[in-house]
Amino acid sequence: GLSPPRTMAAASRSWASLGALAYSNLVNPQRATTLACVMPWSLTQTRTAMKKAAGSTKNGRSSEPKYLGMKVGDGEKVWPGRIIAKQNGYRWHPGFNVGVGKNYTLYALEHGYVRVKTGKTECRNKSRNGKKRKLIHVCNEKTAAFIQ
Repeated sequence: GLSPPRTMAAASRSWASLGALAYSNLVNPQRATTLACVMPWSLTQTRTAMKKAAGSTKNGRSSEPKYLGMKVGDGEKVWPGRIIAKQNGYRWHPGFNVGVGKNYTLYALEHGYVRVKTGKTECRNKSRNGKKRKLIHVCNEKTAAFIQ
């Protein structure tokens, strides 16, 4: 067999002679000698993958839960600082004795009981004044008659 060429010039000559040998084999099949016998490492065919390899996924990036909603039910007892509801935006609006955090969390300002009522709000903005909204109140003995 042939050994691989040692210099670039020898390599170009050997590859050129291989090309001529391949052409002569195509033209004259009686004189055909196998190229694989001459240089077996140069004629191996490699197949490439037709499908992507497994192990990659486009799913699995869900966000952390926010735990929003009512934390105290209607009629339950609360104390100052107790969180009544966590929300994004105003789903429920603060009523009497209820404060609002910077992330719209509603919390109790006084001791009492939670009351959820649908009522009209009083706003400075004329277009929003008198709209029906869900209001959350904290009732004690002083404000219970006023909310009824």
